[in-house]
Amino acid sequence: MNSRMAAFCAAICAATAAAAEPARPTDEKPRLAVLDLDVAGADRAIGRAFAEAIASELGAKDYFSVMSAKDIETLLGRERQKHKEVVDQVAATLILQSFLDRG
Repeated sequence: MNSRMAAFCAAICAATAAAAEPARPTDEKPRLAVLDLDVAGADRAIGRAFAEAIASELGAKDYFSVMSAKDIETLLGRERQKHKEVVDQVAATLILQSFLDRG
């Protein structure tokens, strides 16, 4: 990570720490999604790694309930799989019913 990116990350973390008070244990923490960054002139992997570092740092501060882009992709993948299972069950039911109706 170059010094410019490190300074940017430090500035974001400092601003977040100054702006937010720690949540009380009985209160629900605000949710925060940290998406991948598009770093001009750099590989996409650098932007993703930088965003993961920011999400990790903000999560460690315990001010927010943090979800990274990777977490969101995982969650969406699970939802797609559940949806596919339901569609497959409905299709199997319709095929069986069609076969039985011809009977």
